[in-house]
Amino acid sequence: MRAALYVDFDNVFSGLLDLHPPAATAFAEHPGEWLRRLATEHLVDGPRRWLVLRCYMNSAGSARHPLPDHPRVPFAPFRRSFVAAGFEMVDCPPLTPQKKNAADIRLAIDVVDALHGPVPYDEFVIASSDSDFTPLLQRLRAADRRTTLVSTFDAVEALTVLADRVVDSRQTQALLRAEGRTRPVASVLPIQPPPSATDGLETELARLVRDHVGRSDGPVHLAALGKDLRADLGDVVDQTRWFGHRTLGRAIQDLAPELHVEEHWVGDPARHALSPGRSRPLRP
Repeated sequence: MRAALYVDFDNVFSGLLDLHPPAATAFAEHPGEWLRRLATEHLVDGPRRWLVLRCYMNSAGSARHPLPDHPRVPFAPFRRSFVAAGFEMVDCPPLTPQKKNAADIRLAIDVVDALHGPVPYDEFVIASSDSDFTPLLQRLRAADRRTTLVSTFDAVEALTVLADRVVDSRQTQALLRAEGRTRPVASVLPIQPPPSATDGLETELARLVRDHVGRSDGPVHLAALGKDLRADLGDVVDQTRWFGHRTLGRAIQDLAPELHVEEHWVGDPARHALSPGRSRPLRP
């Protein structure tokens, strides 16, 4: 099947981030992997040969982080991974004070141009749950083109009934599931486990910090301490950004406030000589 894929990045990523953050990470960081799977899965008439790969992104945009009190997740760092997967990136900057962009209009115009172009595409695949694409799917159906809709949440019925194939939110998550991947998938978007899963680890982190500092004759360098703690606790400290505290220094301040963090060092004020005049609190 001669296929064209159009990805509304902002819509898909934001939807996945609310629905299942690890899937959002897999979508944004490893598009080449799910693209290969989509070529042979959720088919209408046969395996797909991608003739067009186009991703519409507001590079200045961001999405709300799934955890409270965390900064928003910017879109720009993911641009490179889509370029590396062979996508043509279409930048859709905000056009109004309310930061509305024209990604849906740009996508629709490009699809109509392709529909009337010299290449007879067999199938158009649209990754979005935006109901504004309903007239576009009506136009594609009238032109007797196969359509597949990849959605991240339940799209409106008027949109789904027009598509020949709908990859629903559950199937989309399965498509993004990285079977057998051994490397971490949270390098850009750290996802914190539920509080019940980390409470005990936070207590263990505080105990280990006190133990390391207590056995040292002087202040302990944070970089060396962090290396030892990663060996003790595993990748969870990086995947959760020190259990939501963002840095080791802030984690120590919150979990072991009797210790003193000074620039790149941590020490026990009752035992260790700290450099006068250099002590200052970490910035929030």
